[in-house]
Amino acid sequence: MVDPDQAPEDSVASALNLPDRTPTNRNKGDSVISGSSVPDGTPLNQNGGDSMMTDGDEMDDEMMDIDQTNGEHVDHHMDDDHMDDNGHDDLPEDDQSTSNNQEPPVEETKKQPPRKRGNGNRTATPNKKRKTRDRTKKPKVTKPQKLTIQNDEKRSRKPKPSVAAPENDKVDVPTVNTCPKSAPTSAEKVRQAQLIAQNNKACVHGHMQQYFNKFSKDSLGYNRAEDILKKFKERPLPFCEIPINAVHPDRHNYRNAGDFLLKLVAPAKSDFSKASHPKGNPQKSPELLQTGKLFVDCLKDSAWEIIELAQKYKKTGQNQVYGSRNEVQFPEPSPLLETNEEDFFKSHGYSKKTSGDDHEKKRLPVTVIKASKDLKDEDYAKFFSNCSIAVVEDFGAARGVDDEKFSLESLSKLIDGKTEVEVLMTIPEHSDGNTRALYNDDEGVSDNNSWEMHNIRKIFSFEKLAKYYKECDRISSEACARLVDTPYKHEEIVEELIKSHLEAQISPPEQFPAGAIVSSFLTNLDLPDEVLEKLKTELDKFPDCFNPFSPNNMLKHVDGTLNGIKTPQIYGKIYGSKTPGHCENGGIASINYNAGKASAIWYSMNFEFLGEFQKFMEEKGHDFYNTAVLPDEAELAERGIIVSKFEQKPGSLVYVGPGTYHYMAVMALFHDHNALKNYKSVIPLEPMLWNMVEQDEKFDKLTLRVFLAMLCRSLAHCTIEIGAAENRKMDIEFLGAEEYKKSFLGTLRCSKKDCRKRVLFNLITVDKSNHIHCINCAKPTDKVYAKFTLTKLGARYEKFKESNGLASSDE
Repeated sequence: MVDPDQAPEDSVASALNLPDRTPTNRNKGDSVISGSSVPDGTPLNQNGGDSMMTDGDEMDDEMMDIDQTNGEHVDHHMDDDHMDDNGHDDLPEDDQSTSNNQEPPVEETKKQPPRKRGNGNRTATPNKKRKTRDRTKKPKVTKPQKLTIQNDEKRSRKPKPSVAAPENDKVDVPTVNTCPKSAPTSAEKVRQAQLIAQNNKACVHGHMQQYFNKFSKDSLGYNRAEDILKKFKERPLPFCEIPINAVHPDRHNYRNAGDFLLKLVAPAKSDFSKASHPKGNPQKSPELLQTGKLFVDCLKDSAWEIIELAQKYKKTGQNQVYGSRNEVQFPEPSPLLETNEEDFFKSHGYSKKTSGDDHEKKRLPVTVIKASKDLKDEDYAKFFSNCSIAVVEDFGAARGVDDEKFSLESLSKLIDGKTEVEVLMTIPEHSDGNTRALYNDDEGVSDNNSWEMHNIRKIFSFEKLAKYYKECDRISSEACARLVDTPYKHEEIVEELIKSHLEAQISPPEQFPAGAIVSSFLTNLDLPDEVLEKLKTELDKFPDCFNPFSPNNMLKHVDGTLNGIKTPQIYGKIYGSKTPGHCENGGIASINYNAGKASAIWYSMNFEFLGEFQKFMEEKGHDFYNTAVLPDEAELAERGIIVSKFEQKPGSLVYVGPGTYHYMAVMALFHDHNALKNYKSVIPLEPMLWNMVEQDEKFDKLTLRVFLAMLCRSLAHCTIEIGAAENRKMDIEFLGAEEYKKSFLGTLRCSKKDCRKRVLFNLITVDKSNHIHCINCAKPTDKVYAKFTLTKLGARYEKFKESNGLASSDE
């Protein structure tokens, strides 16, 4: 199926999506498969009205992940208003491979071989790429606290790296201590054995369930076999089918999130003289923030006025363009819940559950539309610009997608079998199951009172994994056939199938107790260019707003390759595999297409609950970006956090949006929140903004206001960086766009360990070892290069405003 995620720590199965990304698959040798997720496009509003998208608008940045499910699988997404990756210092630069999905890291096994990663452009050597190995940081648990960003000199510093470790990229993948050192108690062992026996039984029934529909209802044992399998089947989930021409309530301000984001990213001009300002160090540059106070009018003030104000930082250390200290906040439910959405769904036949647990009765409905051959690309673009998360049923059939082309069997003919791929190993459970007591840890049996997930990452050859999938397929299909023929031998068939799965499974590490069925789930498989070319016919069947190769994709403005964000990604899912909760990198949109044989169960959380959810996670000792969790739905409901749960059938497509028309604002929010949490943002937002200026993109009035609010901050930041270099008596060599591009490939980031790996746009410094740094991390002896002069940047800024219908300011 097509699933949205990219980092080596993503997966999809049954859960709530939380933000985070993890390392991706890396192959060695000649093969070109690395791990990441597939983004398509998000809406780039070009209408002339107040909303950011119109009938002619294109969805610009979505991720497309092609998933194959061999059984029930669970996806957890935090829907940013439609929001459904990895910020580790050691992750590869985005021109090499990073993912759209911000999924939390998973545990590494002790003997896992190191994985090679492209280093991106951390050296100044022209057109030369360096190879390094990835390193995954141990998740850091933070206490609840108010999140603020201040100037660098105000920040607490991390200890400097030891001399033995190179400052830019030393990276062996850390490992997790394996196997208990102290034996669990007798009671724990007995209870664990009971849980394993119960879970194994449920697991093999789940495997057989996916083949049951292949058999004729006229078979003598069909009805009895159906009754047996029903006991282990996921309960049916309600849905609400909506006509594709339906208009959601408050389409221009969905759940009031539009107003929230507008005030956050493009607020009214503040009076600098009345604001409190932390004084910065004129020899260093403050953080580039894309949310918070603005002391200029981005629609009226000229580039030259902005540059003049920003230059005052060189003498005073005070930023007179934007607030250098900001509290980055996700929204709270209270201001965003004023909506008639429930009435809207009722009008289309939806009624809430009246039975079951309380949290099941509170679930929010999910939009479902039926695909047809009559639906055009623009129909999909218009519809998805106005909804949070949606399922398109029968999409593959309507568009003639050949699912078999995405099967592991077909791909194994195109991919070198020795290619190393990333796999998540877990004990398969029901969609809402997260029984930690099934696993071992350092002290014996794992504590069951936690949201944290046990997903162990390992590296296997593609050939080995494909063989495992094929064997699971065979034994489960044959067992199901026997059950239909001889249902009275049910117990015998189940015992034999459990034994067969234990023999077929890839040998698990010691975190898994003996006798437990363990599934191995292919994640974040990036396809080589030559394979993508062979699949292009199938990928082109997706509407333009979903197509990662579309010229209307906003990510075309990002230089280099973002694996899993600018290209599709394959997930090979098997019964019971689960993806930790996450948001997509940068909050961008994603699509997931199910090219497999079985359904996937999804949980999603709307944008307005994100702030409360973050607080809840921190109270429970989890890190928002770096902890792989499967939240307990009942606990969330008690906290007032309501989720949606729905089924994605084979051939169906799930769209997870970034926030309808406020796509740019969502990216700004995540940009600052990533920095605040010391998490590397995969999307190079600042270079993307200026590339859009270069391409002379046109925006409606509301989108233009958001875009200029971000662009004017960047212009001021570029000005302050140049001033900081001048204050330090460092000579700046202005290269110009062409020479700069020849000298430095792709997206550049500061290589200092204690820096946030932030993206560098205009000014970079290079040390004697050709390591690239930001101005704040530079040494006095470093060389300083700039892409544009301030005159050039100002002229581009003014030309862009003029082309979008704003009067040019006096220079």
